[in-house]
Amino acid sequence: MYVLVDLRTGGLELVGLDDTDHLSVKTIGGRRGDGTDGGLGAPVAALGLRGAGRVEPGGDAPIPQPAVIHLAREASSKEGRDVSPAWLGSFQAMIELASENGWIAGDGAIRAHIDWQG
Repeated sequence: MYVLVDLRTGGLELVGLDDTDHLSVKTIGGRRGDGTDGGLGAPVAALGLRGAGRVEPGGDAPIPQPAVIHLAREASSKEGRDVSPAWLGSFQAMIELASENGWIAGDGAIRAHIDWQG
């Protein structure tokens, strides 16, 4: 699954809810270093405004676990359903794997790579 950040509007949504094997951030509507905001400003603003994370200088985005769950609830609601206990279990398994591989920040946020879609 991934957090889609629309750099034109600052909108966020969780896409691919049922794919709990990984978490990344994808951007649309701009490129890193395209001159519109110095590269990182737009995803920083979009994630920060929604309390959904931050962007590190190296370009990764630690996303707080509660923010992922909140975005999952929003995505599920759009589909007319709720986040299931099975999804929460799969999400927890993803967190455990991420922790084993060093992808959890000191504050418990999940380190997600940013994929600049342009």
